[in-house]
Parts: sequence; C-alpha cells; structure tokens
Amino acid sequence: MRKSLIESNEHTVSSRIQSDKIIEYPKSPFYQHPNFIGLSLSFAVLFIYLYNLCPTVYFWDSAELTSASYALGLPHSPGFPLYILWGRLISLLPFATPAYRMNFFSAVCGAVTVFFLFQITRNIVSIYNRNARIQLTNWEYFAAAFLLLFAVSFSALSQSVRAEVYFPNLLIISLILYCAVKSNLHKSNSIRWIIVSSYLAGLGTGIHHLTALLIIPGLLFFIPVRRILKSPASIAACVMAFFVGVSNILYIPIRYLAGAEYFWGDGSSIGGVLAILTSSDFGVPTNTFTLNHLSQLIGFDFSLLWQQLGFLGLLGVIVGIRVLSKRIPGITIGICLILLCNLLSIIFFEEYFYSYLDLHGYLLPSIAILFVLAGVGFTKIFNKLISGQVFKSIRQKSAVLVSGLLIILAMGLKTTDSLSFSLRNYIVAEEMANRLCQHLDEKSIVVCSSVNSKFLIDYKKVTDERYKDLGVVDLGLLQREWYRDRMTNRFFENSHNEVSSRELLREIIARNGSNLFMEFSPALLSFSSNLKPDGILYKYSSRETETADQASLDVFPWIEGDPESSRLYAEWLLNRWVFFYSRGEGALADSALSALTNIDRHSSDIIEEYRAILDTSRDY
Repeated sequence: MRKSLIESNEHTVSSRIQSDKIIEYPKSPFYQHPNFIGLSLSFAVLFIYLYNLCPTVYFWDSAELTSASYALGLPHSPGFPLYILWGRLISLLPFATPAYRMNFFSAVCGAVTVFFLFQITRNIVSIYNRNARIQLTNWEYFAAAFLLLFAVSFSALSQSVRAEVYFPNLLIISLILYCAVKSNLHKSNSIRWIIVSSYLAGLGTGIHHLTALLIIPGLLFFIPVRRILKSPASIAACVMAFFVGVSNILYIPIRYLAGAEYFWGDGSSIGGVLAILTSSDFGVPTNTFTLNHLSQLIGFDFSLLWQQLGFLGLLGVIVGIRVLSKRIPGITIGICLILLCNLLSIIFFEEYFYSYLDLHGYLLPSIAILFVLAGVGFTKIFNKLISGQVFKSIRQKSAVLVSGLLIILAMGLKTTDSLSFSLRNYIVAEEMANRLCQHLDEKSIVVCSSVNSKFLIDYKKVTDERYKDLGVVDLGLLQREWYRDRMTNRFFENSHNEVSSRELLREIIARNGSNLFMEFSPALLSFSSNLKPDGILYKYSSRETETADQASLDVFPWIEGDPESSRLYAEWLLNRWVFFYSRGEGALADSALSALTNIDRHSSDIIEEYRAILDTSRDY
C-alpha cells in the first residue's frame, strides 16, 4: 500500500513537471530581450554623440575642466573632485588631444546614463506589474523611443558633446535610483542595494554638491525604509557607506597641500574647503527669493519643459504619474520630490534664456525623469488601445503599436531641438585660444578680464610646453583675498605684505610692463593711454600711443550665426569701442560700433549703459 502511494506521488510529480514543460512559454528572441534593447539604444546614442562631438576645446567651463583634469588641479566651486579624478584617468588615454578625450568622456557618460535610465524604467514597470492586476506590456519600445528623444534633445545633446560635469552627475543619479529601485525588487538583498545607493549618494557629492540635495529627499521614498529601521546595524552600514563615498572630497585639501598650481579657492582650512564645496563664496543674488524672481523661475522651467517634450510628451508624463501613483505611490512621491528639488535648483541664477547651457545642465535630471515618465504613460495608453475590442488581430495591434511609436518620434523630433547642437566641426574656441597666445611667450603676463579667455589660456598653458611658464592674472578674482595673496607670492618673491587689488595690479605693471598684455574692459580705463591692440589682447607700453596699431576687427575668430562666438565677439567689440572712445579715436571707435550693431541690433541699450559708466569705471 505504501509502495503504491509513493509510486502514485512520483507519477503525479512527474506529470506536473511534464505539464510545466508543456505550458512553458518559449523564450523571446535575443533581439526582443530588454537588455539587448537597452544596450542597442545605448550604442545608438553613443554613435550620435560621437558623431556630433566637439573635436577640440570648447568655451567656458569646458576649457577649465579640461585644464584642471589634465593638471590634476581644482576648477571653480564646488571643485568637482570626483570628476577631476575621473578626468585625469581619461586624459591619459593614448588618442587624440586632451580636450577631445574629455569631450569623449561626456559622450560615454551620456550613453551609459541612457542605458541605466532604461533599466530604471524596466524595474519600475516590474514593480508596477507585481502590484497590478493588468500588466503593462511592450513597455520597452516606448521606453526606448522616449529615451532616444531625451538623448537627442537640446538639453542632453548640449551636455554630451563637450567637457561638462552634468552627464557624469546624471550618471551618478541614475545609478543611485537604479540601486534604490532594485531594493524594492529583491527583498533578500534589499539592504545591500540600499547600502550601495548610500555609497553612491556620498560619492555624488564629488561631482556636484547639489546631487545629495536632489537625491536624498526622494531617495527616502524609493527605498524600503522600514527594513533599515528594524536593524541598527543596517543604519550604521548605510551611514558609513555614505561617508566612505563622501571621502573623495579629501582630494581638495590633499591637492592644496601638495602645491597644485592650478587651484581655485582656499584649501588651507576646513572653512575654506567647505566654502569651495558649497560655493558659498559666490554669494546669493539679492533678488533670489522675490516673487518676481520666483515667477521668472517657474516660467523658464515650464518653457524649457515645453520646448523639450511638447504636448504629447507632457500628456504622457501626466498619464505616467497617474498610472504609477495607483500601484507604487512611494516611488511616485520620490520621483516628484526629485523633480521639485531639481526645478528649484536654478533659483540662484539671475538670467533665464533658452540657450544658456548651464541651465540645461542643471535641469538635466528633470528632463530625463520626465522622458521616463512619458514612456510609462504611453505604454499605458497603447496597452489600453491594444487590449480593447477595436483592434483584435495581431496585425492590427502591431500596426497600432508601430503607428504610435512613429507619431511619438515625429512629434518629438519637431518639439525638441533634436540634433541642433552639433559641435563636430567646431574649432572657434581652439582658434581663439591660439590667437590669444600668438604673441605671447614664457616671459609674458596676461591680465584677463573675462574668465573665458583665462580658461582658454590656461588650457594652452597645461597642454603646450611653450606656454607653461606664462603668467595669468584674473582681474575679477583679485578682489578675493586668497587669490590676491597667491598672486603676491607668485610675482613678488613670496612677499607676505597685504596689498589691495589695485596696488597689486599697479605693482605687477610697474615691474613687468614690457612683458604685459591685457584683455581690455571698462575697469582698465585708467591704463588705456598705455595700451595698444596686439591681436585680441592689448600690449602695455611705457609711453602713450597716439594711434592704435593692428586695429583690424578681423583678428577675432567669429562664425556668423553661432550664438556663443557671436556673444563673445559682441563683448569684445563693445570693450574695443570703449577703448577707442575713451582715447578720442573716433574712426576706430565708429568701426567697432558699426560691427557691433550689425551683430546685435539691440546693442544700443548696452552702449548707452557703457557711456554712463565711462567716467566711473577707472577702478584700477
């Protein structure tokens, strides 16, 4: 009897196994697997970014970050220590120029970020399907479509084809969110994923100090907090992991004590290091918290989102938030908190215009999250259409799916500035750097009134042996005590006498006048009688120059239609007009004024402002 029961049970188990094998669904082809789709998307994005990559150095922070990484120094606040360490490794790669390598780094970070955004979408949909009665299907196609639109949007493309911190920053944020969402999927390993996300949150402070402010509030809703609170050891592990990640900021005092020549800020004290990390020494604009400023902020945010997503994209976002809030409210709240913090992060900016690339960089996390939500929203919309009674056959449902994707792509390409920010042939910044340095040698000293010019000259200093001993003085930074002391020690044989910025500059001129070049600005009017144009810069002379030599406006590299070089050219022309106007050289002043008006028809307002301050701008 017992033997027959055992045989009966074995037969039943065998039948179940055979039954399971019979009803087991066939595996999807590899090209339909989400990982394959995600990797294909990532490589497609990388190809787009590399195709549009700037071949050499770019303006502003790109030049500074490249120089600081190559020299293992420290750029402006908040210092970006982790970015500089990564950049130093990238600068050692054996191909192309240092500038191209750093641009390449941004492109790679962008492509990898898109892959992890795809995986975040995958995990969010998995959590949703686990809690929902009706599952979301075909999500991977909509996720891939919208993430491709994100990748070619103006915000993403402008940060991926030049050296910048914003895509490495978004990569860290994506990794944090990926680990946090994973902690909800795997209960047995949830604490490990939370510890990793805590470490990454700490590590992110070395890319940008806003990372922690953006992530931590929302992160608390992403992770299963109750599991951590049950175990003091888990709490301690998360805190320890966070501070281990934060330890990368020790790079700042270490490099300061090591005597790094390329170093922004005062790394000699804890207060100085904190000032660098928090950018507190930049100060807060007086109108930051006024009602007018906040309304401008909200208006700009909405304008940028509309330009990037369009009507269809925003519709998908609304549907996506509604869908997720029903089944995974914690993650939905976390997403909304991150969006809110990120949209408010530009509150300290004073200017709001669409082509200001830094604003797009600051808002890159919001743009990315909104495209993810739009993908979820349209997955739900088309699941409703396909599962209804209108479209019954597989052919009809496939046609609806393909039509939907084509409509999304067509509308997206129209509403975003897709592929409009290409730098593949952009050499204006490199040409400007060459022309700034063309009359200089190792004995020259340049007084820069624009940080852009200083960054370009710094790039030549660290990458070209001919200019490594070139002296550079930042006119704006002379107002800061730590910089003034550094310049005093450099030019006056380690003298520790306290001097004002005016006294220091006059002493530099007195001792090094024959080798001195200046980038003219209204603040240098008191020296205008001793200057004459020498290319883009002005050569200092010990005697008055009755006429200006080399006064041609063709010495400035400029491409008509390019907003960045046009803005710099207009600024240069304006300062040139002030220079000749103050010296009474009417013909040369008029030629600069005429060229300026041709570039900017609204420049008359700026000119009137400059006329008003001509008599009060002789600070030096």
